[in-house]
Amino acid sequence: MDTRRHTLASLLLVLVLVMTAALSSCGTLQPRNHSPTETKAVANIRFYEGLWATQSNFCTTSIFSIPYSYKGFWDCSNDEAKSLKLQNIPAGSTIAVYDSKSRGDDDDYSVITVLKSVPEIVVGDFTHGVINQEAWTMRTKYVNGIAGKVSCAIVDIPGPHPARTKVDEPPEK
Repeated sequence: MDTRRHTLASLLLVLVLVMTAALSSCGTLQPRNHSPTETKAVANIRFYEGLWATQSNFCTTSIFSIPYSYKGFWDCSNDEAKSLKLQNIPAGSTIAVYDSKSRGDDDDYSVITVLKSVPEIVVGDFTHGVINQEAWTMRTKYVNGIAGKVSCAIVDIPGPHPARTKVDEPPEK
């Protein structure tokens, strides 16, 4: 089972990187072609001015249905974020933060992948190379530092996988 999770996380990371290369500017992604599903709890992505989710929570986005895809930085202040909290974000989700609106791979970025659904994940900073936790991983490219320079985010929260449910039957609980 852990091998499957690792493979899925790797595939999602590749998908995010391919999606990042294909898109040219920070803006809204087109919705996916399947029906959204209400989440059991409101999922939140909260950006903080300080390290380890301290100081001001200057930007929060709430997610009420999945799948959810977004590319941009909502109405958040540019060049402020140093950390974030993920609340009720399902496993398989990826959140990538960039210090450039062009999201180029020649500048700083961090890609966070949620491996296990837990009530809260705190990403204390975006500057470490590779972090492997039980519930999440992060891979970072460091050029001159991303802390306090986040300008764009790509969020991909998958919906229920079709293989997990049978036609006309409710999902397993």
